[in-house]
Amino acid sequence: MSKVVPRINDADREKIALGIVRKQPLKKIAALLGRHLTSITNEIKKHRVFVRGSYYAGNDCRYAQGCDKRHVCGDPDCKMYCYTCPKSCHDFCPEYVPHKCRNYEKPPYVCNACDNR
Repeated sequence: MSKVVPRINDADREKIALGIVRKQPLKKIAALLGRHLTSITNEIKKHRVFVRGSYYAGNDCRYAQGCDKRHVCGDPDCKMYCYTCPKSCHDFCPEYVPHKCRNYEKPPYVCNACDNR
């Protein structure tokens, strides 16, 4: 019979997060928790969260840094550049292109341990 392993709980998630911050390999984290590497990987991918502050002015558009657009949302009284607007220019700007970090697609699948943050 196969061994039944309980689901990953909050304590395990904290240990995974701590291991990532310490830049431990996912194999080592999996071994410490007595879990399969795939379980750890799936757990990380399932619970990772996009944080606005990790991009230029909190905007994940590839062109945000050089953008000088205004009034894309249709508000002629707005004095802000669109990339800094709390209305989220993603919904209005036809030139919006999301900036996807390639490091996000390989282990550890999050930015916590990344030096480029």
